Amino acid sequence: MKQESKDKSDHRIAIIDIGSNTFHLLIVGISSESVGYEVLYRERRFVYLAKEGIAFLSPETIDRGIYNLGVLLEKCREYDVTTIKAIGTAALRSAGNAEEFVSKVFSKFQLRIEVISGKREAELIHKGTAYSGIEMIRPCAIVDIGGGSVEFIIVSEDRIQFYESYNIGVSQLRHQFKYEDPLSQGRISMIYSHLDDLLSEFVSQAISLQVETVIGASGPFEIIESMCNVDVEKYQSTSREDVIRLIEKVIYLPLYERESLPLMPVRRADLSVESLLLIRYLFLRIASLTGIIISPYALKEGVISELI
Repeated sequence: MKQESKDKSDHRIAIIDIGSNTFHLLIVGISSESVGYEVLYRERRFVYLAKEGIAFLSPETIDRGIYNLGVLLEKCREYDVTTIKAIGTAALRSAGNAEEFVSKVFSKFQLRIEVISGKREAELIHKGTAYSGIEMIRPCAIVDIGGGSVEFIIVSEDRIQFYESYNIGVSQLRHQFKYEDPLSQGRISMIYSHLDDLLSEFVSQAISLQVETVIGASGPFEIIESMCNVDVEKYQSTSREDVIRLIEKVIYLPLYERESLPLMPVRRADLSVESLLLIRYLFLRIASLTGIIISPYALKEGVISELI
């Protein structure tokens, strides 16, 4: 993985991933004397554009998004960034008034947000994951669980066999299915019936290709990373048994107990049920899965791989 520093570089690029729950900033330096790039700064801010779903952004949500973008842009100025690339994903491609947010951002900061399609998002996630160096010769499924959407990319022999984006992100599920605390078996059955309807093609492809590994490329996999003690830098894999054991331990707990679990990432506890249910669904429907590898790179690094 690239080391974070503040050394001199010829060109500094910032990628801002405007996600449905989190805004991610990645600042890198590119030097004419070396290949690749050097990570100068990373920041993640929990903004929750999709808190009330992804059909509409409330005035409060728009204000919250603009404020947090301002914070990230101030950091770009601090690092003398020469190029800023802002990418909008599920919330901004789905909300009926997303253009209002995009226009206000441009008016205030002169920053143009590129709102990308779900398939384009999946393509960039694959490029970022591939750039990390994770081997994708044997069949695997790259899965990026966001707040508004989830991207699925099946790769075999380093070639994409299937990719699609579905509006089943953790905040979307929370909004669509009435929240229970703790979760009941009946509510899980309702969610899984919904996933069966939407994900039949992906599951069929994964079974046909005998997909062996899930490559997790997003924040919710931080729960697996932390609670299963996964070494991301060594591309360490969890076992199927460890993943299922952890999920069964967490999903039926009320929020106050999830928050007190050792090694549970603080900002992940609330929506951990929805994200872990999605991961559990994959292991229940795809018998060939043996475990999870967590990628340190995703969409932002995919954008950089194209730029350089």
